[in-house]
Amino acid sequence: MPGSRLRARRPVCYAGHVRQGVRTFFAIAAGALWGCSALSGLDDFEVRSTSSFGGAGGQGGATTTSGGGGAMPGALENGNLVARYFLDEAANSPMVADAAPNPVNLSLLLDDASQPTLIDHNGHHGLQWTEVSSWGRAWVESVSGTKFYDRLHGAPAATLEIVTTLLQVDNMGSRLLHFGANTSGGRLSLRMANEGEVELYVDNNPIAVGAMPMSQRVVVHAVFDATAPSPVRFYVDGAPTQVTTVGNANVINLDGCHFAIGNRLSGSGDGRSPRGRIFYAAVYDAALGPERIARHAAHLLVDDDAP
Repeated sequence: MPGSRLRARRPVCYAGHVRQGVRTFFAIAAGALWGCSALSGLDDFEVRSTSSFGGAGGQGGATTTSGGGGAMPGALENGNLVARYFLDEAANSPMVADAAPNPVNLSLLLDDASQPTLIDHNGHHGLQWTEVSSWGRAWVESVSGTKFYDRLHGAPAATLEIVTTLLQVDNMGSRLLHFGANTSGGRLSLRMANEGEVELYVDNNPIAVGAMPMSQRVVVHAVFDATAPSPVRFYVDGAPTQVTTVGNANVINLDGCHFAIGNRLSGSGDGRSPRGRIFYAAVYDAALGPERIARHAAHLLVDDDAP
């Protein structure tokens, strides 16, 4: 993408650091940590061992390799893909690009505090909100006439895929990936109102609640399938997580909807952003299976930026 990338102002807290192009691979040497200075508005310190990348890495799918010869876990697969946002645009970009065919690019709408910002955090590019309940967002005002409407409206299944670090959420429900009409709860919306409990809304009603950790970078999948005995499955880093079903829905209704990353349609005083970062997002028009979810998670844990 044109322009230069913003870089986080605190040093990367890893003992080894190898960067090629837009990708960065890290290793942590035992007993070796560098000092960290605080990044404005964010006081967490995230260290992830490369051992957590293993798990599903060997499960099929294509692999890519770095210049140093290290293998990348299975590449992202495109079957049933509707939209994919790597969120690694240059700092001066006015939009977020969709990497899937027939792209629906998103406008980057900044609030009064110029939130969200495009950042490079520990080698992962993404959007950052330093304040909870901001109204800034990446969004498209209407999905009417787009592939979102063509492929998701009236569908009985979908999968939402996101890489995020959440530090604080709005108790009215911070939106992570959100299809909604006006300021509604969400026609298809991945949200969090209580810290550690991710929610999926369908047709403006909560369908399920699942466990999701705070203050660490995680890959989250929310799978909706109205035809299944349990309509929602949640996965964190490729592993199924606890789910409580609280409602039901038959199909997805996108009439009159917008789509937003990190928020809903809002203005000053009624924003629904989290405090934290979103590094990557994708939407599929099918209920992805656990094997594919595990492969995607293994890849995204290492690299959530564009190829």
